[in-house]
Amino acid sequence: MDAFATAVTAGNMILTYLDACASYSKEARSLYYRFKWDLRVLEEIITYFKERQSQITEIRTVSEDEKLLNETAEYLGSLISRVSASFAKIQASGLLRQAINQGLWVVRRRDLKELEQELNEWTNRFDVRLLGLPPEIKNIIPIRSTFTGEAASTTHMVESNSRMREFSSLAFKAKEQRISELLCNPPDQILRAIGDDPDFRSRIFRVGSQQLVLTSRHFLPNVAPGSKEFQRFMSDLGEFAAALHVLDQATDVSLLKVEYFFYEEYTGRFLFVHIPPYSVDEILTLDVMIEQTRYSYMLAEQKIWLPLNQRVRLAKRLAEAVFFLHTAGFVHKNITTSSIISLQRSNAPHYARFPLSIGDPYLVGFDIVRSESGASVLEKTYKSNLHQNPSIAKRNMQVFQHPDRLYEEEIRMKRYIKNYDVYSLGVVLLQIGLWEPINTVTVRLDDDCAGWPERLLNISLELGLIAGIRYQRIVAWCLGLASSRIIRNAEFVEEVLDPLDDLVKALT
Repeated sequence: MDAFATAVTAGNMILTYLDACASYSKEARSLYYRFKWDLRVLEEIITYFKERQSQITEIRTVSEDEKLLNETAEYLGSLISRVSASFAKIQASGLLRQAINQGLWVVRRRDLKELEQELNEWTNRFDVRLLGLPPEIKNIIPIRSTFTGEAASTTHMVESNSRMREFSSLAFKAKEQRISELLCNPPDQILRAIGDDPDFRSRIFRVGSQQLVLTSRHFLPNVAPGSKEFQRFMSDLGEFAAALHVLDQATDVSLLKVEYFFYEEYTGRFLFVHIPPYSVDEILTLDVMIEQTRYSYMLAEQKIWLPLNQRVRLAKRLAEAVFFLHTAGFVHKNITTSSIISLQRSNAPHYARFPLSIGDPYLVGFDIVRSESGASVLEKTYKSNLHQNPSIAKRNMQVFQHPDRLYEEEIRMKRYIKNYDVYSLGVVLLQIGLWEPINTVTVRLDDDCAGWPERLLNISLELGLIAGIRYQRIVAWCLGLASSRIIRNAEFVEEVLDPLDDLVKALT
């Protein structure tokens, strides 16, 4: 409890500093409201534990409260220490003893901006970390949208995550009602646009003045619409689509909100409609981006495309998206470099466009997604494709799946778990670190997929020279997870999110 109280005390002093800076910096003003909300959360946690201590019963013992408090303190410990460190830096600079006027702002602007950047990183981390708190703590978090002023324009990650968790916990009939509301007949303009571009080469469609991004999922050709298997498949896809429908567009996470979806009978595919958060003129998949700017080519031709800091920032955004889904009660089941897209903003300067910049990444792909508690889908599709063609193309698809999912008996017996998503994330992070097409990895694998994790771990050692030892350790942790191991949220934060955050900061 003392650690939280100390952080709040230091934080309130920092708020005074930010308030003084707000007259000369829009960033400081926005940061003031965001940081104020963060401190409000810490204060609510303190109040919550004080109330529990005053209501000890035989059913809930002191040791249970201590365990919950320790778990919360451990989880937020690194962030709390950063508040104190920032406070100490401000205190040492003498800024707390001086009135910040325009003259001082001009003279010490660089130091002040560095402090703002540190606090900005803290608030960004705090939003993501709140998703992994114990349920008892997460339920007391105040709604940020109740704040006024600049706070209204900040991210709504916790609120969106909470709405997704609420949807995940609904009864079956309530979920089906939500899904049926999203399953609709599309506008004729969309159908005409799809007819002109059935392979989605452009990936950008327009209805009137509204841009649309479509993702798709083909269904098994031998399963008739209206059959039980078809209904199960539609229900599972619809459940994830309905969950993403409650995603606030302002949420700072690399996932796209689903507006609605529909079934195209003559092609046997479901189509999911997204509205990009801004005007875009190009959409690229990560595998294509890597193919066009591979590291070996950049090195040989001395190109300055996509430096390491951009690639690590991409890895961080993807890891946060996976963490967001997991803490909301969902697993993705199809994390590959082809299910990751980059939106290229219209009218962006050349240095903010591919190949000089990655753009804004999003984890998409409805191939095999479901709620964590739901039944797996498309297992038959995967099994039917598995041993028919031992080509590199098939292996390039299989390498992103955990070996447990590549054996027919295992697929039939085992439920898909978070560990498999983390493994897939590890393969993606490996490819991001190497920045080479996946076939440069798969050609080095044996026929027996049981040995792939160990072989991938050996390949990941090459990241030490390319992306650094810390990045290599993150990849190794993801690839080395045993399927029987239960991953705690705090563990994923400690082993993946925190190191990626630190790397992004170090490379910026």
